Amino acid sequence: MKNLFALLLIVFTFTASKKEKQIEKNLWKDGGTWNIDHYYFNQTGTDSSQNNTITLTNAGIITFNEDGTGKMEVGIGQQKEISTFDYSNTENSLTITTDNFPVAYEMDWKKNKISLNFNFTATTNGQNYGIINNMKLTKQ
Repeated sequence: MKNLFALLLIVFTFTASKKEKQIEKNLWKDGGTWNIDHYYFNQTGTDSSQNNTITLTNAGIITFNEDGTGKMEVGIGQQKEISTFDYSNTENSLTITTDNFPVAYEMDWKKNKISLNFNFTATTNGQNYGIINNMKLTKQ
């Protein structure tokens, strides 16, 4: 019984790491450029002057490089925000680190399609705030 459990654990670990590698390779292969089909950002807080909501379709592109770096261009026309980042993935998450600030997105990956979701709430100095960021990506 112990041998069967050990064998199942090895098979599960190999399968999980295989999927991670499939996702990683799918991110950067063939140029690594993805369309940001849908972009949603919502920031709320006790201080309503800081509340902000952005919803965009065909919002830009995100490019993943094989070395774990990338570039994101989000916006419309002349109003684009361009940033570089480092990234890593598991089979269920994608962490994008910009300016030493990591954001761990929950990820739903299908070959050449990705949904990313990030939800965060906190209380600082008696002030509540929350951030929701969702993106839907399609490989170019």
